[in-house]
Amino acid sequence: MSEPEQLTLDLETPVPDTYTIELRRGEEDGGAVVRHHTASNPDDAYSFVEALRDDAKVRYMVTWQTDEPVQSGKMFGLASGGDTYVIAVVPPLDLS
Repeated sequence: MSEPEQLTLDLETPVPDTYTIELRRGEEDGGAVVRHHTASNPDDAYSFVEALRDDAKVRYMVTWQTDEPVQSGKMFGLASGGDTYVIAVVPPLDLS
């Protein structure tokens, strides 16, 4: 009788090669991309998020729902004229 196949489970979470960071104006997924950046590590991605957040706050007078990136990878904001803005990070940053 043959032995059953031994399955394995990766113990480490895979680290993505790149992160895509976008500032969008309008609808969450269908909005116009205002800025687009690519980062090779989480620290650079986080820095891009902070820079986009601060730039939109000054340039478009966006008030953000939160000051820090969230686990979902999306930050939502509202400009004084009623436009909505989203900063999206794909894949989401692991903030744990």
